[in-house]
Amino acid sequence: TVEGETCHLSDAKWEKAESGWAGTPRDRWGADPVYGQGLFLDIAGKLHEKGLPAHCPAEHVFATAGKWDRFQATVGLRDGAADSARAIFIVNGDGKELFRSAQLPPAKTEEVDIDISGVKSLRLLTESGQESTHTCWAVWGSARVIREK
Repeated sequence: TVEGETCHLSDAKWEKAESGWAGTPRDRWGADPVYGQGLFLDIAGKLHEKGLPAHCPAEHVFATAGKWDRFQATVGLRDGAADSARAIFIVNGDGKELFRSAQLPPAKTEEVDIDISGVKSLRLLTESGQESTHTCWAVWGSARVIREK
């Protein structure tokens, strides 16, 4: 049970987590150091100390039990992704699409701030906006749920 008004999803237990490459770490990039990519979650020049890396295609599912009111995150491709990379971020609540980002290229972000009142299962998906998933280094930066009451 989480006490308080905010919970970063990288601190929460997930029901499912899958990523197209580099595993499913929390609060850091998951590629082997041999690739020389570093560990930080930088999106458009801003460091996110908390977050979920999600190389496309990826899925993270959390049991929210209807106890949270809002989901917030900054989404985008991690700095260093190829110029041709594109990512789409999707939030589903109880099987219903609640948010879909634009097709984001490197250095572009979108702020997600949506109502999830009553949602029992929160599903975060990332898809490539291109045929290839090469360097589709998607990140759910500072992803968190919030209680307003």
